[in-house]
Amino acid sequence: MRKNVIGVASLLFAIVAMMWSVSVNAETPEDKWRGSVEFDPVFSTTKGVDPSFNLKMTATRKVQDYMSLGFGVGVAAPFDFSTTPSIPVFVRLNGEDFSKNFTPFFNVDLGYSISPEDISDGSGLIVNPTVGVRYGAFTVGVGYFGFKSMQEGSKFSSSINVRLGYNFGYHKSNSKLAKSLREGGFLLELGAVMPMNGTDVLETSSLGRNGKEYGGTKRGIGGEIRLSYLARVYENLYAGLSTGFTMLGRKEGYASTRSYPELNEDGVSEDVIKNAIDYSGNNHSSIPVAARFRYKLRELSIAEKFYPFVQVDLGARIYVDLGSENCTKFMYSPCVGLSYDVSGGDHSIDLGLSYDKLTDDDYYGTLRNISVLKLSLGYSF
Repeated sequence: MRKNVIGVASLLFAIVAMMWSVSVNAETPEDKWRGSVEFDPVFSTTKGVDPSFNLKMTATRKVQDYMSLGFGVGVAAPFDFSTTPSIPVFVRLNGEDFSKNFTPFFNVDLGYSISPEDISDGSGLIVNPTVGVRYGAFTVGVGYFGFKSMQEGSKFSSSINVRLGYNFGYHKSNSKLAKSLREGGFLLELGAVMPMNGTDVLETSSLGRNGKEYGGTKRGIGGEIRLSYLARVYENLYAGLSTGFTMLGRKEGYASTRSYPELNEDGVSEDVIKNAIDYSGNNHSSIPVAARFRYKLRELSIAEKFYPFVQVDLGARIYVDLGSENCTKFMYSPCVGLSYDVSGGDHSIDLGLSYDKLTDDDYYGTLRNISVLKLSLGYSF
């Protein structure tokens, strides 16, 4: 337990140091970027489950008059440190009246909690809507904390969280983090996932001389939604984080087929299969978490509006319903595309074509790598 306490203390010190480096001046209503540090203790609604603390740091940017969007990271563990702390990583959608000193707020955190000790079973999906009030820089709220472990057979657990937070602005800070936040932006993408490996049909056994059993997997077009944040690190080179949700379209089927001899047009007897595999839906889902690097080739721009870009994602893909297994796989996805500047160059519409590999299982549970092409349409803001 002593090692756990030391590890958590070190992580908390790093978070506080990062906060101090950007929290140089107080927030003003004109700030687009705002940070927060929040103490979010969680109390389970299940008897016998100990309460836990949850310390988080977020960075959000105002994208509409009453809405901001951002991301966050934290550390969570039981108060007695009986287990290894987990690290929640999430995106946040927040709504409030930024112009007022006293205002109600509502936000939703969606993400993934990573257990360093047991990634396959101790990690899981998190959803955390919270409502409350903000007075100046301070926030108080209460919310619902839902968690779905990746452990096979686990159920969705429900808890209540109580939030105490402090907000600070980035508008006059000269730290590298604050500068990169101001120079960067979000990218929201919708895409089509097109598998290059279509249908697997495997014979399972023979039913005598004229019969066989078959199991099959048929893959089709799926979809993807991604949210990324990219900050300029050097001239036209941008780097940041990307996460989202990917669905591989697929169906599974099974059939017992029997062949019957029939005469063809030449009077020769041939075996004819009377029934085929009947496929039914069984899509697979995964969550990409990756570092994204994008280079904008503005030197090749056309009419100072259109320009190509190259991009690569490096990270991990977390599978949430891969047969009887939940696993994490390395992710490498190169992309080429074309951007169109709008709003005076502050925003852009991006069309991209990328290559990726998804892990899938066949009808019998054998894991396979499936090559896919992804066509995406995005908006940078």
